[in-house]
Amino acid sequence: MFAGCSSEEEDVVNRFLSDHSVKDYMHGEFKDLDNDGYKEMYIIDGNFHYYTMRTPYFRGTPHALLYFEYSSNSFKLDKELIYSEAMKDINNITESDNWDFIPIGDLTSVTTQVTVWEGYLTPPKLISITSALMFSGREQEAKKFLNSVWTDDSLNKESYWQEFKEQLAESKYWKYTG
Repeated sequence: MFAGCSSEEEDVVNRFLSDHSVKDYMHGEFKDLDNDGYKEMYIIDGNFHYYTMRTPYFRGTPHALLYFEYSSNSFKLDKELIYSEAMKDINNITESDNWDFIPIGDLTSVTTQVTVWEGYLTPPKLISITSALMFSGREQEAKKFLNSVWTDDSLNKESYWQEFKEQLAESKYWKYTG
């Protein structure tokens, strides 16, 4: 299943994926992704997919790519690789990226799954990037990023931030941050 793996490694990888109910489409290859001599694998954390912050609407696409490093027959969260990838995402932000919270009432027909917070569509990149920064152990940088892209002074940013952190802590992978 995983190219270049010993049978022992493959057993550990399969057990890790099974223990976390990770589907085939929710993880990447198992290889040395950052040239540090250890094999890693990303897993898509869909913690926000079905969460609605005080609304009845379905949440959809936001997610964080979490990188796990294999060492001594186990996996640990690779915070440095997560941070490195989050910084690439931040550095690739363009002026065309939309950070506005759009009132759900303004949309007459939503054909895709949406991310909603208090009746507003939430920018998926906001959740993805701040989640990655938090998983990498950089809460201050996550808050600074939130402050830099927050565009609507009429919305309660602190309320959003608290609810975001509460939901993030419910991720089945959050235990690996400690």
